[in-house]
Amino acid sequence: MYAAGDFFIVPSRFEPCGLTDFFAQLLGNLPIVHAVGGLVKTVDGRFGYSYLGGEAELREALQRALRDYREPDMPAIREMQRAAVKNIYENFTWDKVLAKKYLPLYRLAKERMRPDMPY
Repeated sequence: MYAAGDFFIVPSRFEPCGLTDFFAQLLGNLPIVHAVGGLVKTVDGRFGYSYLGGEAELREALQRALRDYREPDMPAIREMQRAAVKNIYENFTWDKVLAKKYLPLYRLAKERMRPDMPY
Protein backbone atom coordinates (compact mmCIF):
# COMPACT_ATOMS: atom_id res chain seq x y z
CA MET A 1 0.00 0.00 0.00
CA TYR A 2 2.80 2.43 0.86
CA ALA A 3 4.84 1.66 -2.25
CA ALA A 4 1.95 1.52 -4.70
CA GLY A 5 0.45 4.96 -4.16
CA ASP A 6 1.32 8.48 -5.12
CA PHE A 7 -0.25 10.05 -2.02
CA PHE A 8 -0.92 8.70 1.44
CA ILE A 9 -3.83 10.42 3.18
CA VAL A 10 -3.72 10.57 6.99
CA PRO A 11 -6.68 12.67 8.18
CA SER A 12 -6.24 11.71 11.84
CA ARG A 13 -7.75 14.00 14.45
CA PHE A 14 -5.25 12.61 16.98
CA GLU A 15 -1.89 11.07 16.13
CA PRO A 16 0.46 10.22 19.00
CA CYS A 17 3.32 8.85 16.91
CA GLY A 18 3.15 9.59 13.23
CA LEU A 19 5.31 6.91 11.62
CA THR A 20 2.96 6.29 8.71
CA ASP A 21 4.10 9.47 6.98
CA PHE A 22 7.73 8.29 7.20
CA PHE A 23 6.90 4.87 5.76
CA ALA A 24 5.09 6.50 2.85
CA GLN A 25 7.79 9.12 2.22
CA LEU A 26 10.58 6.56 2.09
CA LEU A 27 8.73 4.84 -0.75
CA GLY A 28 8.03 8.03 -2.71
CA ASN A 29 4.42 8.25 -1.56
CA LEU A 30 3.80 11.82 -0.37
CA PRO A 31 1.65 12.17 2.73
CA ILE A 32 -1.36 14.44 2.95
CA VAL A 33 -1.79 14.85 6.69
CA HIS A 34 -3.81 16.66 9.30
CA ALA A 35 -1.03 18.56 11.11
CA VAL A 36 -1.55 17.06 14.57
CA GLY A 37 0.69 15.13 16.96
CA GLY A 38 3.48 13.22 15.28
CA LEU A 39 2.34 14.33 11.83
CA VAL A 40 3.42 17.96 12.26
CA LYS A 41 6.84 17.01 10.91
CA THR A 42 5.27 16.71 7.45
CA VAL A 43 5.98 20.34 6.60
CA ASP A 44 3.46 21.55 4.04
CA GLY A 45 5.01 22.00 0.62
CA ARG A 46 8.38 20.60 1.68
CA PHE A 47 7.83 16.95 2.65
CA GLY A 48 4.22 16.47 1.58
CA TYR A 49 0.98 18.31 2.20
CA SER A 50 -0.49 19.24 5.55
CA TYR A 51 -3.52 21.13 6.71
CA LEU A 52 -5.18 22.34 9.88
CA GLY A 53 -8.91 22.26 10.20
CA GLY A 54 -11.61 20.02 8.89
CA GLU A 55 -13.11 18.71 5.71
CA ALA A 56 -12.78 21.93 3.68
CA GLU A 57 -9.05 22.20 4.50
CA LEU A 58 -8.50 18.54 3.66
CA ARG A 59 -10.23 19.07 0.32
CA GLU A 60 -7.97 22.07 -0.37
CA ALA A 61 -4.84 20.03 0.45
CA LEU A 62 -6.02 17.26 -1.88
CA GLN A 63 -6.62 19.79 -4.65
CA ARG A 64 -3.11 21.24 -4.20
CA ALA A 65 -1.61 17.76 -4.35
CA LEU A 66 -3.53 16.88 -7.51
CA ARG A 67 -2.61 20.21 -9.13
CA ASP A 68 1.09 19.48 -8.51
CA TYR A 69 0.63 15.90 -9.73
CA ARG A 70 -0.81 17.12 -13.05
CA GLU A 71 2.19 19.34 -13.84
CA PRO A 72 4.41 17.97 -16.64
CA ASP A 73 7.24 15.96 -15.08
CA MET A 74 5.80 16.86 -11.64
CA PRO A 75 8.70 19.11 -10.47
CA ALA A 76 7.06 19.99 -7.12
CA ILE A 77 6.25 16.34 -6.43
CA ARG A 78 9.76 15.15 -7.30
CA GLU A 79 11.37 17.86 -5.15
CA MET A 80 9.15 16.99 -2.16
CA GLN A 81 9.97 13.29 -2.57
CA ARG A 82 13.70 14.00 -2.53
CA ALA A 83 13.44 16.48 0.35
CA ALA A 84 11.32 14.12 2.45
CA VAL A 85 13.77 11.22 2.16
CA LYS A 86 16.73 13.52 2.80
CA ASN A 87 15.00 14.92 5.90
CA ILE A 88 14.37 11.44 7.29
CA TYR A 89 17.96 10.29 6.74
CA GLU A 90 19.48 13.48 8.10
CA ASN A 91 17.28 13.85 11.18
CA PHE A 92 15.36 10.72 12.07
CA THR A 93 17.44 7.58 11.49
CA TRP A 94 18.19 5.45 14.54
CA ASP A 95 21.83 6.44 14.65
CA LYS A 96 20.79 10.10 14.93
CA VAL A 97 17.80 9.70 17.24
CA LEU A 98 19.29 6.96 19.41
CA ALA A 99 22.50 8.82 20.07
CA LYS A 100 20.90 12.21 20.68
CA LYS A 101 17.74 11.36 22.57
CA TYR A 102 17.27 7.77 23.65
CA LEU A 103 20.66 6.82 25.07
CA PRO A 104 20.74 9.75 27.52
CA LEU A 105 17.18 8.95 28.54
CA TYR A 106 18.00 5.27 29.11
CA ARG A 107 21.09 6.18 31.12
CA LEU A 108 19.06 8.53 33.32
CA ALA A 109 16.41 5.85 33.85
CA LYS A 110 19.08 3.30 34.78
CA GLU A 111 20.64 5.73 37.28
CA ARG A 112 17.27 6.32 38.91
CA MET A 113 16.18 2.68 38.92
CA ARG A 114 15.35 1.34 42.35
CA PRO A 115 17.27 -1.78 43.48
CA ASP A 116 14.02 -3.66 44.17
CA MET A 117 12.79 -3.27 40.57
CA PRO A 118 12.77 -6.59 38.65
CA TYR A 119 14.47 -5.16 35.57
